[in-house]
Amino acid sequence: MLSTLATAVVIGFGGYLLLAGQLSLGVVAAFLIYVQQFFRPIQLVSQVYTQLQAALAGAERIYAILDEPEEAPDPAEALVLDHADGRVTFDGVWFGYDPSRPCCATSASTSPRARRWPWSGAPAPARRPSPT
Repeated sequence: MLSTLATAVVIGFGGYLLLAGQLSLGVVAAFLIYVQQFFRPIQLVSQVYTQLQAALAGAERIYAILDEPEEAPDPAEALVLDHADGRVTFDGVWFGYDPSRPCCATSASTSPRARRWPWSGAPAPARRPSPT
């Protein structure tokens, strides 16, 4: 912001003096280069500071993940899965935002191997095909 203001002042005042015949175009160009050289280190420090802040934010997120408590170990009476053939059985599965009104429930169903289950529910009104 400050470097932009300084450049504008040099262009404005230098242009005024150029039109008045008190400066040459080369002197105005030299002052523009001086302004850029003056503010370059400040801009570089600002960029380094921005990158440092981004790195610290990333490190904070990494440490937040690393500080998560470990998952509890499996209980001693847990069953060991020896072989999985791809078949899935749903027994007594239900879902609903209001427990008194489940939106999808099944007493027992078995899916054969490699079958896909659409659990997305009814489409939203905006996504329903329009009768054209």
